[in-house]
Amino acid sequence: MVVTRTMFAEQVGLSPLLVLKDGREVDRIIVVQPKQEILRRVQRVIAN
Repeated sequence: MVVTRTMFAEQVGLSPLLVLKDGREVDRIIVVQPKQEILRRVQRVIAN
């Protein structure tokens, strides 16, 4: 079995940050990432 970063984070109790656009999930970010990476991904969704 391959354990992804998302699966590991959920197992240790880290909740993902869901990015929604028009009520639909467009990204799921594990919050154990640098602030700049989270901002980059959120800004990418805003720009589209």
